Amino acid sequence: MADARMAALFFPNKLINAMQIESQIVQLKYNIKKRLQKLDGTFNQNKYLLCAHLNKTEKTVDRWLNVKESDTYSITVDDLYSLAAFFSCTPTELLNRS
Repeated sequence: MADARMAALFFPNKLINAMQIESQIVQLKYNIKKRLQKLDGTFNQNKYLLCAHLNKTEKTVDRWLNVKESDTYSITVDDLYSLAAFFSCTPTELLNRS
């Protein structure tokens, strides 16, 4: 991030954009988006497979991908276990903990 601050002397808008992206990643309650990006295939293909595997709509999965830590909304325990089975991890590994 120090390089971004140095670049801000010349490109002030770049620092804001870098900080916004960094804060958006930190603010997410679940790391589902990151896990979908790591799987083989495109992000959209993987999201579709997740929807089919869990028998959920794309709108529901999109909501899960964008839940902020400050939101009161949470994924149900049953759905967390289903997500964990899809990603071959434990439900606690799906939580974004610093």
